[in-house]
Amino acid sequence: MKKEYRILVLFIIILLLFTSIFVYKFFNTDNPSFLTSKSVSIDKGDNSKKITLVFSYGGSDHKEIFKRNAELFHEANPNIEVKLQQLSTTTDYQRSTYKSALPLEGNNIDVFYSDTIWTSEFASLGLTLPLDKYFTKNIQKDFTLNSIAACVYKDSIYAVPGHIDAPFLYYRKDIIPTPPKTYEELIADITTYKNSPRIKYGYIYQGYSYEGLVCNALEFIWSNGAGFGDKNTPIINMPAAVKGIEKFIALARPELNSPDMLTFQEDDSLLAFQDGTALFMRNWPYAYTQLNSDNSKVKGIFDIAPLPLTSDGSQSLVTLGGWNFSISKNSKNPDIAWKFIQWMTSLDSQLKACLAGSVPTRKALYDNPEFLKQVPWISNYKSVFETAKLRPVTPYYSLISEDMQINFKNAITNKITATKALENIAQNLKYISEIPEP
Repeated sequence: MKKEYRILVLFIIILLLFTSIFVYKFFNTDNPSFLTSKSVSIDKGDNSKKITLVFSYGGSDHKEIFKRNAELFHEANPNIEVKLQQLSTTTDYQRSTYKSALPLEGNNIDVFYSDTIWTSEFASLGLTLPLDKYFTKNIQKDFTLNSIAACVYKDSIYAVPGHIDAPFLYYRKDIIPTPPKTYEELIADITTYKNSPRIKYGYIYQGYSYEGLVCNALEFIWSNGAGFGDKNTPIINMPAAVKGIEKFIALARPELNSPDMLTFQEDDSLLAFQDGTALFMRNWPYAYTQLNSDNSKVKGIFDIAPLPLTSDGSQSLVTLGGWNFSISKNSKNPDIAWKFIQWMTSLDSQLKACLAGSVPTRKALYDNPEFLKQVPWISNYKSVFETAKLRPVTPYYSLISEDMQINFKNAITNKITATKALENIAQNLKYISEIPEP
């Protein structure tokens, strides 16, 4: 009897040991395999207790994939209902809405999709929850370095990379035999082929006075070997930057472009190129899928290449764009919000999003056979995404951006010179750099 008792005790001890190991392995967020959607489910014990989680995002680009991934999350966690809250496409509207709503304790937002340039501002205002205890260094290693850098403020991490963006040169391969490597070559191609049938625009970019204009202009500065100093000190007005902006101004000349291009945002640019009226276009990866749709007049007759550099530059450097998942500081369910983010940024979820046109933030997907088969062009230009540059990381970026929008717009409309525009920006940068951060 004693022997049987000892065997029973030993069996129970072994069972408890294996159970402990399983629980640790499954719920330990330092385990990279934990971030696959198949493993992210929540056992709340009492499944009769229903929880509603609100996920807010802007625009319609990711509407269907967000909806599908949220439905799959609910299937795995029946007691958790995810309510999707869709805002308008305009990022300025989204930002102002979140700045107004998130400080209110009664707001119902748990998770929201945040532009990379909002991270520092929202963190400094106490609107977002620091995620260091959830999104550990070990997990961060699975994501691209620059996508992680866009989520950090004062050595803490405040978001999880959802998708990244980097612009490309779209060109008409039925007209242009070889994509230009420099802007000088691009201008020469426009001069040669601008009288081709139905061509109205030489090089379409985003000329409207908004953040998109800033992204375009900075690429001319970076690709000419200039940029910002530490803490965004005003070395932006160095001679190399002036030469870069002078090239930017040249591409707006009426003999190279139709003047209405200066009112374009991304979708305007896309529609014009899709209609077959442009030789070249600078735009984000989302345009690739749209241009290959059945209603596109350029389906099968366009291609992409890295954006050109200037003759004085050594590398084509582009703006890092992208969106991240953040948790509201006032969320009543931060642990569940984190589990939802894990699901939405898992390998499975990101693969689904990438097949719909997004660019992944997880390193492993760039070597995933299914991904490479379906979206080979993204993998072919992996280096473009890896070298894409952050805009100034500061809580006051909106002030910097507004000033750059004014000065870059005045430059490309010939109201001021490139030198004057950059002098104005440098002066404002100096002033802002002296403002203490919260």
